Amino acid sequence: MPSRNIRLFAFAAILVVALAACSATSKTRSDKTVPDAKRIELRDGGPYQAVWKARDLTMNYEYTREAGQLVISGQVEFKREKRLENFNLEAVLIDDSGRPTHNQFIASAGGRRMIQEVPFKAELQVPDGTWGVSFGYSGTSRGSGQGSGSPNSFWQTPF
Repeated sequence: MPSRNIRLFAFAAILVVALAACSATSKTRSDKTVPDAKRIELRDGGPYQAVWKARDLTMNYEYTREAGQLVISGQVEFKREKRLENFNLEAVLIDDSGRPTHNQFIASAGGRRMIQEVPFKAELQVPDGTWGVSFGYSGTSRGSGQGSGSPNSFWQTPF
C-alpha cells in the first residue's frame, strides 16, 4: 500500500517541521544586541509595576523575579481598537551587555475580532547572567468594517 506509506511519511514530515518551529521560540538571538534605550533592568524580588510604551501600544505590567524565575502579568493596550488577525508579544531576556539569554512569547491574540486590550500572564525561566528584558511584538490587523480592509502589518523588534 504505497498510499499509506506516503501519508505516514507526509505526517512525519509535518510533525518534524512543527516541532522545529515550536523549539525556535526558546532559542536566543545571540548574534544581536539590544540597544541601551530598549533595555529594562529586572530587579530581584517584587512585585514591581512598570509601563512600556511602543509605537502601536502601551503595556502596563507587573513582575516578580525570584529563584531563577520571572512571573510577568499585565495588559497590552492598543492605541485604537483593531480587528486583529494575529498578535504576538515577546519578552527577550538580556545580559548586562544587551545580548539575549532567552526569549519567549508572553501574549498572543487574534481571530479577526475587534480588540483594544490583551491581558497576559507568563512564567519564564531566567538563565544565570540575565540582567534585564526587552520587548518586541508583531501582528496583522484589518480595517474595522465587516470583513473589509487590506491587511496591515505592525511590529517592533527589541533590536
